[in-house]
Amino acid sequence: MRFSFTEDQRAWAEALSELAMRHWTSDHRELTWAGDLSAEISLAKTMAEAGVMGLAIDESLGGLGQGLLDLAPALEQAGYHCLPDWIGQHLIATTLLQDEAELSAQAARGELTFALSLNGQKIPHPERIDSVLLVNEEGAQVHDNCQFELSETVDRARPLGRLVSSKSSRPLRHHDPTNSLYARSRHLLALADALQLLGLSQASLDVSVAYVSERRQFGKPVGAQQAVKHQLANALIGVEFARPMVQRACYTLDQDDRETDGRVSGAWILATKAAREVERVALQVHGAMGYSFEYPLHHLLKRSWALRYAHGPEAEHRQRAQSWLLEE
Repeated sequence: MRFSFTEDQRAWAEALSELAMRHWTSDHRELTWAGDLSAEISLAKTMAEAGVMGLAIDESLGGLGQGLLDLAPALEQAGYHCLPDWIGQHLIATTLLQDEAELSAQAARGELTFALSLNGQKIPHPERIDSVLLVNEEGAQVHDNCQFELSETVDRARPLGRLVSSKSSRPLRHHDPTNSLYARSRHLLALADALQLLGLSQASLDVSVAYVSERRQFGKPVGAQQAVKHQLANALIGVEFARPMVQRACYTLDQDDRETDGRVSGAWILATKAAREVERVALQVHGAMGYSFEYPLHHLLKRSWALRYAHGPEAEHRQRAQSWLLEE
């Protein structure tokens, strides 16, 4: 049995990383923080031309037909480079369009950008969204030409908006039972953000290691101190321990396994725990520099803080994970 990603799965993650290194550097993120969206608009055009918007669309409709497990390495890279969250939102929302041929084809061509909202929760980057899949326990609706009420957010590069009205809406065509679609939507949102948290945590650690290797005190690098090394090593262990658990949950969801609910919540708990520890350590080893808007770590930490609180109280996830473990 092979417990690793295929060459194609890794290739898309590498391609996304290369795009980000050219079109979404820390300089581009600083522009977005200052309110200049020109870099983000250019990035959106590049993503559409590269075929990123159609990764989860069926091949017969112009996409690549990737499931969540296929997308996992790419979503982690999206987190690593702190890409705008509408990209991840679009990718997971389009996995629910299997029975919507026309919408799928438009999404694959980059003509429509989708977002997924569970129970009317706030949507990141509302200015970039053309259509919203609004899912609740009673069913799913497709909303077009939407109006949003903007909300305050800790991450300036990730604006939030709540859907308040739309010019047109209709039921989403799908073959899944309503309760299954609702559960799948909840799992997709949590795992997509968990994968991005892993990428954000890894990027924060890499920035921290580079900083303590260069920063010198008393004639030697700060990173030469054992106390600094141990904190960074412990934070890395948390990330490395969480990663396979998140990937396993993605596999379980793709297989429609009965363990999905517990595994997704367990993966979310571990990913957020690892991210919280990385945030603490990264700030400590950077000192006041970590708070500076101009320094890349600030953007990574703010995105991590925003995502960690996006999917309900930790107690709910612990209860789901506990129920699954006790059933075993």
